Amino acid sequence: MGKILLRKLMGALRLLTIVPLPPPEGAEEPEGIPAFFPAVGVLMGAALFIGGRIALVFWSMDAVAAMVLLGWVAVTGGLHLDGLTDTADGLGGGETREKRLRIMKDSRIGTFGASALVFSLLLKYSFLGEVETGLLFPILICVPAVARSILLGGMHLFPSARPDGMGAFFKKRLRRGDLMAAWAGTGFLVLFLTGPVGILVTAAAAGVGWLAAYGMDKLQGGLTGDSYGALCEISEIALLAGFTAAQRLILFPFWEIFFP
Repeated sequence: MGKILLRKLMGALRLLTIVPLPPPEGAEEPEGIPAFFPAVGVLMGAALFIGGRIALVFWSMDAVAAMVLLGWVAVTGGLHLDGLTDTADGLGGGETREKRLRIMKDSRIGTFGASALVFSLLLKYSFLGEVETGLLFPILICVPAVARSILLGGMHLFPSARPDGMGAFFKKRLRRGDLMAAWAGTGFLVLFLTGPVGILVTAAAAGVGWLAAYGMDKLQGGLTGDSYGALCEISEIALLAGFTAAQRLILFPFWEIFFP
């Protein structure tokens, strides 16, 4: 059992990151691999925290925020950002479902995609710069893990726009039991590291993710692999926004926000 779980985790790492791993032994069975996406998020977050905490010895949080964001993009190879830009180009430039999907398959980046890329990076950088040093660990661990759990929710709840696409390939291999286990594990992690406030932030971000997925479904007739990448990016931004807002709400009485 342990060997099978490790094999699936390595398969998820090969899919979502650029971590150099040995090729799978024989033909790899992707059944159940999507359920390990949140675990990949935890490992990513741990690596980002270690690098960020070391960098804080030498530089300010603003500089460290840029370094952490660079590592965040690099370790994924820009996979989800690519999905975000393709989705933005398709939704912004297409009048019909067919044209939107056709634009999304074009590897070139357009005006809408470039705008989405710039603003997503700016928002992430700004929110990372707001993170209190003592909360760097729980936030960097939780955000990538929860965002990938929200991605799994979109994969499970919404149909595939292309029956032969990569998104549909993994959607068919996401079993309900594995999904429930991934959600339960992620929820326990958030509760353990951030308490009830973190659960509220997670619920709010999940709502944002559901609205984004619902909108993409209506405009595209389902979700694609690019849609999953866009959903992950949107969820990470929503989570960072929620956690940094929660810092302020906890540190200051509610009325001081409006009457400083």
